[in-house]
Amino acid sequence: MLRRATDADLDALYPMYMDAETNPYLSFEVMPREAFDAIWADLCAAGTPWAWVDGGEVVASAFTNRWSRRLAHMITIGTVAVRRDRWGEGIGAALMRAVVAEARAMPGIERIDVWVEADNPRALRFYERLGFEREAVLRGFVRRAGEEAAVDEVVLAIWV
Repeated sequence: MLRRATDADLDALYPMYMDAETNPYLSFEVMPREAFDAIWADLCAAGTPWAWVDGGEVVASAFTNRWSRRLAHMITIGTVAVRRDRWGEGIGAALMRAVVAEARAMPGIERIDVWVEADNPRALRFYERLGFEREAVLRGFVRRAGEEAAVDEVVLAIWV
């Protein structure tokens, strides 16, 4: 079930975001829990946090960021994470379908996009299976700590 995430969900969300296989594809590095509070506040100020709850536990999360002014017809989905022990159960797809449905229900939305690192083929296939289409490559877009070269970012979108 999809619902808005709150500060009370941080104990469940933090380990998902810091997971060694998930974190390289998010917009922040691995950090202590106390330091993450500021990142969480920034994410919440910029967009809407979502939690996917199953069996009373938060098992996945995403954010939607609605653009403004001339871009107010667009929403970007990001910071998507699923608890690793629940991978392969279809939770990510259920989460994304519900988040896309929420975005489509907003007045004036015409486009929903997601940005994926080019070195994350699993995520690229996942979003394409959900109907997102590749639109652009942003070269050298992401710089991860400890890596010399920046990584390309692929922009995928669905038109409502």
